[in-house]
Amino acid sequence: MSGHQSLLRIAKSLSHREAGGHGNRWAMFEDRPGEFIKQWLGAVVQKAARLPVSADDAVSLDKAVRDGEPEIAGLMYSHEEADLPRAGVLSLIALNQRASIRRLFRRRNVLWSAYPFLGDGAVLEAVVTEIGLHPNRVEARLRLSLDAGPALSAFDTLFFQRRARYRADRPYLLSLAALAYEFGPAIETETVIDDPAAIRRLRGAETWARTHDGRWSAETDGERVLEQWTPRSPEDLEPIRIMMGRAAYWMSASSGPADDAAFQGEVVAVEPAYASLLGTTLWRVDVTVMRPYDREIALPIYVAERAFKTEWRPTVGEYVEGTAWLQCRLVDAGSPSP
Repeated sequence: MSGHQSLLRIAKSLSHREAGGHGNRWAMFEDRPGEFIKQWLGAVVQKAARLPVSADDAVSLDKAVRDGEPEIAGLMYSHEEADLPRAGVLSLIALNQRASIRRLFRRRNVLWSAYPFLGDGAVLEAVVTEIGLHPNRVEARLRLSLDAGPALSAFDTLFFQRRARYRADRPYLLSLAALAYEFGPAIETETVIDDPAAIRRLRGAETWARTHDGRWSAETDGERVLEQWTPRSPEDLEPIRIMMGRAAYWMSASSGPADDAAFQGEVVAVEPAYASLLGTTLWRVDVTVMRPYDREIALPIYVAERAFKTEWRPTVGEYVEGTAWLQCRLVDAGSPSP
């Protein structure tokens, strides 16, 4: 085990509003998510396979449990036999061994949550800069700084199994994929930026990203950008025209769950009927959502057919936009398969 500080020890506690619930995740599949879950939950719990709790820092994990967190078993349900299916449902069951807890809930085990799980993702290198613990303390959202590109937030689908592994300032390989709430063709509009201060900020940010390996954070780098950038010619201060329908971006939510995001980008791959989850057919659409200085980053976005509001379907080379929930899971060589 390296000497890097354990992020679990300094994790931030999220409020219910910041964390967000899973009801809106299931609304992607059914207009009445509560009824949908009741319909399928019994099958999920009965047929799910147990995921082993794996943590190479057993001391930290044991201490966390002793300090008040219950033992948790991860249950995975899928229509496929593979260890990591294309899509499934992950449930968390509290194994209540203490008599006082059994009396409180009047049963031995308590289901904490159930959420859609996306098995196949884009493997990217990232540093985990922060862990945000959900109020139940067994789920978490990670703040990630990509090897090249902006910072983003993602829900860790295997957090409980891997939570003791995360260390500060250490890069990891993570699999990232998203589940779309909304998905459709991008609308092309031209935006003209003519405010002198806005022009300076945008030009400065472009220059900063080119000289810092594509990294840019408005929160930490904004003031330094304005201090260090100066125009080289009168053209640098001319209005900037941006065709919004041809841009690539991934913008985390400014309020509410930060692992929800608005996106736009170019479709680079389409696989219809890629997976089936609880009677719902999912497409996989790979979309280039980031273009840092010297590369492109595409994320697989899973889309339920009911999200296509018309007969339109995405095609390679087309620009699309929408909103989605971003997931991640640890997959580097030091992690055993779940």
